[in-house]
Amino acid sequence: MFNFNVLAGYSPSYLRKTKKILLNLARERYPRVTLDELREAQNYSLTFIIARDPFERLLSAYRDKMVFALPYSFHDKLGRSIVRNYRKKPSLAARAANTKFPSFPEFVHWLLDQVKRGSFIDMHFVAATSFCTPCLIRFDMILKFESLAEDQLYLIEKTGLKRVIAPVWRNMGKGRKTH
Repeated sequence: MFNFNVLAGYSPSYLRKTKKILLNLARERYPRVTLDELREAQNYSLTFIIARDPFERLLSAYRDKMVFALPYSFHDKLGRSIVRNYRKKPSLAARAANTKFPSFPEFVHWLLDQVKRGSFIDMHFVAATSFCTPCLIRFDMILKFESLAEDQLYLIEKTGLKRVIAPVWRNMGKGRKTH
């Protein structure tokens, strides 16, 4: 996302300092296109998609949106609701040590219930194919998130952008421990 923003005109120094979410910055400069516009662009563009293991994606979303939710945010309130509805009532002693966010099993239980009910589910918690239609586009390259460090080098070389952008990794993840 860093390099997309550089190509969109943001300076690398601004991108390193900003507290804004890089995806939101990119969306300001790259408006959503129609499927017809996308297909037309394929005629003169190198197309690629970055795929991620679905379980890695789910675990990452759980950590980012539940474990490290901003106080009073939508995800913080959702997490508290999951705890209220899916956590067994702990003893008074256990309650003091209890976390305010759902455990991963509680989160998965809630998610499966949402799927069974056909309820709306936040885009971070569902398969990418639920909100994106990668099968409608013929991609020239499929990069893997798990090997993105190497894959982006190849993409930069293949596109001839080696002198314009450099590989940059800015993971906004906030921790490693999963409960």
